[in-house]
Amino acid sequence: NVDNIHAYIKNVQEENRNAKWRSFCLFPVTSEQNCIAVVYLLFNKTYRLNEQDVEIGRKYFQRAGAILHNSIKDNTIRYDNTRFEHILDSAADPVVCLDARGDITYFNERFSQLTGFAADEIRDRNVDAFLLNGSEIFNRIRSQLLAEHEIITIESDICCKGESLLTLDWSFSRMKDACNKMKCYIGVGKDIREQGKNRIQKQQFNRDTEELIFKLAHRLKTPLVSHDGYISLLEREYQNQLPDGGRFYLKKLHENNEHMCNVIDDLLDYCKQQNKETRHELVNTRTLISEIIKDLYDVEHIHFHLSDDLPKVNFDKGDLLTIFTNLLENAVKYMGQRRDPRVEIGGQKENSGSYFYVKDNGIGIDAKYHKHIFDPFFRVKDQINVEGTGIGLTVVQNIIRRNNGEIRVESTPGQGTTIFFTIRDMQ
Repeated sequence: NVDNIHAYIKNVQEENRNAKWRSFCLFPVTSEQNCIAVVYLLFNKTYRLNEQDVEIGRKYFQRAGAILHNSIKDNTIRYDNTRFEHILDSAADPVVCLDARGDITYFNERFSQLTGFAADEIRDRNVDAFLLNGSEIFNRIRSQLLAEHEIITIESDICCKGESLLTLDWSFSRMKDACNKMKCYIGVGKDIREQGKNRIQKQQFNRDTEELIFKLAHRLKTPLVSHDGYISLLEREYQNQLPDGGRFYLKKLHENNEHMCNVIDDLLDYCKQQNKETRHELVNTRTLISEIIKDLYDVEHIHFHLSDDLPKVNFDKGDLLTIFTNLLENAVKYMGQRRDPRVEIGGQKENSGSYFYVKDNGIGIDAKYHKHIFDPFFRVKDQINVEGTGIGLTVVQNIIRRNNGEIRVESTPGQGTTIFFTIRDMQ
């Protein structure tokens, strides 16, 4: 700052008013266009620097400024590196840093503990000494990260002391310096033994739960089937002796029995869906929906419109069949007595998935029920006579959410309902 320089000159003059110095000259110490210091030269006689002296002094102190600046920066980097390494040393997961040749420039204590090797056995060794097929894996890491991938994930076995192997999930990324130059490749490993153990335990728990539910369902349905048999016997043996009221009660008993059996069956389907293993394939949604419409009962009077841009999706075909079957059956069931019943199915491709909607011009749903329609066994009170158990939309929501999608409803009584949902393509 020029004003600061002038003030500095005056201070020097005041400080040296009675000294033997006759003249002086100030040089700014600069770095990256910033003045980080001022050096002044004092002379004991009247002296005037010529242009060559000034140029030499300017270059000298400019160089001095660069050295000083780098020294400060290096100390800061060393301090930051120390803090960085301290943080990584306390990490619960193994961490390694690799240079451009694949040599290990840093590793934390967890890496040493998992491998069983001491620090001096790891430091400056090539990653090939610890990762199975290390050279091949490092070349993959380097080529993919140089291709502007921010992070890559790879599963690899590491060689532990005693020639044992340990499988880890590695996530690698590039670490850059202040000048945006590649400094090293940093990898964080995840010991998947515990994950595998938890996964096996969860699978066993799911199998046990499913088996228990199947047994309970069988125990619950057995008396219902027996009741239905007795109802049929009463109707056949005593039909002529029963008054109208008796026949009405038997009919209600039969309907309630049938409803309970349907509830149990839907509950079983719901549990199966929760534990179902998915299989990914490319599905033509237009073809799938057309096949569903053909199988729907008593829909000849309804006009179905499929948009031309319905996308193909990489998804579990069975899950997709369940989604659209439930949504289309609901659209038909809650159509009401429309003169021009219509159902429209549309969709389009998005960045990482697809967006769909199923729209009808049926009886609609009051806004106060919108947040409940995906609840298990929920039925709108004024639509209780419509067939169904209220589990279908719950199954649809679970499938969509399990695949990181979203679902919502828009509906107005008397105007119809639209269900919107998104699904992500499975990789």
